[in-house]
Amino acid sequence: MSPSEKIEMPIARAWSLPRPGELPSYQAESRLGDETPLVLIVDAEPCSRQVLEVVLREMDFRTLQATDPLHAHQLIDKHSLDLILLDYDLPGMRGIELLERLKSNEATRDIPAIMITSADGDDVLARSFATGAVDYITKPFSPRVVQARAKAAVEAYRLQEELRTSKSRYRLALAAAQCGMWDWNVQDDHFYITQPLAHLLGLKQSWPKDLAEWLELAHANDRARVARALQDYVAGRTSELNIEYRVKVDHAFQAWFLCRGALIRDAHDGSQRVVGALIDITERKKAEIALQRSLREVAEARLELEEMSGRLHEQNVALRRAKSKLEAESRKLEIRNQDLEQISRIDPLTGALNRRTLMELFDQEWDRAYRYRNQLSCALLDIDFFKKVNDTHGHAAGDHIIRGVAETLMAHCRACDSVGRHGGEEFCILLPQTDETGAAEWAERVRKTIEQRSFDVDGKEISVRVSIGVCGWQRAGDPENLVHLADEALLLAKESGRNRVVSAAQLDDESIDPAENRRLGNLLTGFTAEDVMRTAVLCPKQTDSLHSVVEYFLNVRTGAAPVVDENGHFVGLISDQNVLQHVTDPGFWSNHIRDFMQKNAVEYDVSAPADEIFHFMSRASVRFVAITRDKKPVGLIGRASFLRWSYTWHGMQGTGDARHTERARWQNVWMAAEVLAHRSAELPDRLSQERHDFIPCVVGEISRIQELANDLLGHCQRISV
Repeated sequence: MSPSEKIEMPIARAWSLPRPGELPSYQAESRLGDETPLVLIVDAEPCSRQVLEVVLREMDFRTLQATDPLHAHQLIDKHSLDLILLDYDLPGMRGIELLERLKSNEATRDIPAIMITSADGDDVLARSFATGAVDYITKPFSPRVVQARAKAAVEAYRLQEELRTSKSRYRLALAAAQCGMWDWNVQDDHFYITQPLAHLLGLKQSWPKDLAEWLELAHANDRARVARALQDYVAGRTSELNIEYRVKVDHAFQAWFLCRGALIRDAHDGSQRVVGALIDITERKKAEIALQRSLREVAEARLELEEMSGRLHEQNVALRRAKSKLEAESRKLEIRNQDLEQISRIDPLTGALNRRTLMELFDQEWDRAYRYRNQLSCALLDIDFFKKVNDTHGHAAGDHIIRGVAETLMAHCRACDSVGRHGGEEFCILLPQTDETGAAEWAERVRKTIEQRSFDVDGKEISVRVSIGVCGWQRAGDPENLVHLADEALLLAKESGRNRVVSAAQLDDESIDPAENRRLGNLLTGFTAEDVMRTAVLCPKQTDSLHSVVEYFLNVRTGAAPVVDENGHFVGLISDQNVLQHVTDPGFWSNHIRDFMQKNAVEYDVSAPADEIFHFMSRASVRFVAITRDKKPVGLIGRASFLRWSYTWHGMQGTGDARHTERARWQNVWMAAEVLAHRSAELPDRLSQERHDFIPCVVGEISRIQELANDLLGHCQRISV
């Protein structure tokens, strides 16, 4: 049988169709699916199995391994395989024998097998191919050869499975098709239909016996077309009979059929017959009608889409115009924002930086200097007697002078320097890469330039002077203290006569102290901090709560306390001012002292000269300094301490001049001793009267008695013995 005859066999058999309702059941024989190929490796050598598994897994093949024929049979029965790699030499049973058993089994004979052999002799290969092997692989393995031959075997096997499945499905389709046969004798006009066709048309008793009755089954609108097609085909005017028309089924024209036929001439009597088939194509026609309807709808939708596309194009054009306009407005807004940002950074009167921007730059420059150990200095400039300028010439003149001073400052600055208005007639200048000495030299040049300049105000020439304080960053522990020390130097410059430059290094130089601040300092000569200090009754820890220190302030009637760490060492000061700034914050009372204390507080040893502390506090804007012994706080000195010292000293010296007799000095000592004894004697009575407030009474009285004792001891040093 030729290949063409094999292909046409299902079509020929389709003419012998069973009746509707008598179709055979069918189950696909293919074991193929969408999963990756599964390969069984049957080899007794572990190394060979491992190599083959690695090579096949590179192709994303799944693998199973068997070491002997029995194990291989178990895996073959359990799994649907796409390929078997079979070693020719197996223990117990040779691979060729296992292959013979597989090929003799209906269930396994179609599984492709590749024989693995260590020798490529003609006898081995011939017997392998004769038994049913599709290919062979020789040892040692070449990965590329293994992959190529395994892939080819699996693809061929799958193609065969698909072909087998397609043929089975095709036979089933023909058997399941709604069709039937008819036979028309052209000479005697006898018409015959098969039982399946009669059943398909719903004819039970009356079947058409001639062509006219057959045509009666066609729809009236299609009847003439069917008759003409038959006549043209019989007369030879058309080469084939192939026509679609509506046929009455169960007395209703509800089905479409395809009529096909062939003209046959009888060899005995020469009569002509037309044999054909009627195939139900109702579902196809419905699909075609639905498709035509869908095509019309698609065409309508396409027109609507084109109209919509036109509208969208117009909208896109309008949107692009709006986008262009928006981008233009955005650029204008960006320029405006840049202008506003510039305005927010610049002082509108002078053109210098405002204070907020200057402080931001200050933090950046401080971090840079600290990180790279570079120099950084700060200068504070104040116009001398500026209030007098405003009172005499008016605020417009004052503004004109402030602008002129700012212009001079910026003209003397480098690109890396920053000039900012610190407030009123005061300016702050940051000088990176400049130490304190260089900053003082720069400030002196600026001072002389301003001193030599005159400002034209309504035709009048006005001259001003400035005082400048400078400080280098090494003296300060943080940016705030750097500004603070520069401010102290500026204050000292003003107290020393104005129109000068003072550096932070000169704050300890007594030669420039104002005369009025030296008088009390001279009285303190020879005394130490221990003589003047107020004893620290309580030294709270930095981990204590603010509630405890506030309670101490109120009960002891003090305004400050030294703060210590876990070892009792001095770490800072906490004052009523620090507390008062945050008293309204949520959760204030439960916060720790370390979050609000002054960490860079000034401390002196108990042996430090009292006049040195006095001179410092006269110049610096600090309220308290801590007095320590071996880094542990023992007392505090504030401005009130020096006032009390002065008051007690003058009270003991009398109201006359400084030339007191030795007897008068002794008399004052005795008077101080009597006061001390009187307060000590009153202590028991006060305790009995204030039982409800026992501890504050004791602490307060002991503090006063201790202060009197310190004064008495200090003045005793003035007595010549």
